[in-house]
Amino acid sequence: MDNNSLLFDVEILDPEPPIITPYKTVRMSPEYSGQWLVAGDLDNDDEMEFVSARNEDQRVTAVSAYKLDGTLMWTWGNADEGKSTLSYDVPMQVYDINDDGKDEVILSDECYLIILEGQSGKQLAGYPLPNELKVADCITFADISGIGRPTDIIVKTRYTKLWAYTSDWKEIWSWSPNDGNMTCHHPTPIDIDGDGKDEVLAGYTMLDNDGSEMWTFRSGKVDLKRGHLDCCRIAQTGQRAEDFRFIITCCGANLIAMLDGRGNVIWEIDGHHFESPDVAPILSGGKQVFVDLDHRPYGDSPVWLIDYEGNHIGSYKTRYSRHHRLVDWNGDGLYEIVLANALTICDGKGKRVASFEFDSKFKESRTEKKSGDPGPLVSVLDVTGNGSGDVVLHTDDSIFIYRNPSKTKKKQIFADNFNFTLY
Repeated sequence: MDNNSLLFDVEILDPEPPIITPYKTVRMSPEYSGQWLVAGDLDNDDEMEFVSARNEDQRVTAVSAYKLDGTLMWTWGNADEGKSTLSYDVPMQVYDINDDGKDEVILSDECYLIILEGQSGKQLAGYPLPNELKVADCITFADISGIGRPTDIIVKTRYTKLWAYTSDWKEIWSWSPNDGNMTCHHPTPIDIDGDGKDEVLAGYTMLDNDGSEMWTFRSGKVDLKRGHLDCCRIAQTGQRAEDFRFIITCCGANLIAMLDGRGNVIWEIDGHHFESPDVAPILSGGKQVFVDLDHRPYGDSPVWLIDYEGNHIGSYKTRYSRHHRLVDWNGDGLYEIVLANALTICDGKGKRVASFEFDSKFKESRTEKKSGDPGPLVSVLDVTGNGSGDVVLHTDDSIFIYRNPSKTKKKQIFADNFNFTLY
């Protein structure tokens, strides 16, 4: 489908009315905060808390935790050490790893995986990383052991090797590609064979729960060895592996593709650096894919709407498209598109729904890229507890929470769960 036959091809740069004001604003301690932000219930009070981190080449250097009212709960690490900006996943997650009803903060320091008590920041455990791994590239939780909840921990190098451990740090398996391919940014755990144990998409290869290789994706359009798997989204599950659908993007190979659970290609689109896809019913009649096109000049940063059959059906043009999320903002069961840098919510038909009031030092940098990522970053979380997705825009020093006005009781999709990733 060429641009002349698209459903829409619209430029979205700056906010326009109606303007949504924040429900809450949290100002973070700049000495201990950064652009990496994860969330969970740290003190079992049925209210969400936020945890922010600074890093040095991914090693977590400083951490701060905040209540919704802006109260600083605790800090960890060294003030002002490392940097607040990021261009990769920072190895820090929030998750109830010990099943005590309270979320812990799990992070990678140099040569160690550290587990902190969520309520106090007190260290509960410190596990040595494998000798080949100085700092975990990311942290992923999976149910490889088949106990009914994700308590196994996957750590990895940037592009060459993964290790899986139990929650008490017994190695389950390790794996490196032996075909010249790289791994991925963030592994995707999912039980595709119905045995109650997670398989792991560890790049272009799907690993069984014992670490053995099940299949490897082969493209009919591009040489995958030109790069690595950027991102994977689970678009569809089922009773059989062939019923599953994955949307993957390939850095360097400039490809987006839909695969089934056996690694077969449903469709492929090449020619652009597709980065982070989101999948949901954006238009009536089924699901669609929304994805940013990265590695382009600042100011020329489009996002594409692609139908489930792999046809490009619409585009928004932005200054910077990297950070986006889908949210059902009006409760009708269809998902709207949050374009974080443009401070805007759009629908799947080329129309602006609303814009966000935003007050931060990033306000200038988002219109003129001076250094680093102009931000803001975005998450969709049920902050207010009404079952709907609230929008969280954040920088390295501030969190802005926008309450979802819908009263829907329909189950919504939340991408920003305990396996949070920038990709």
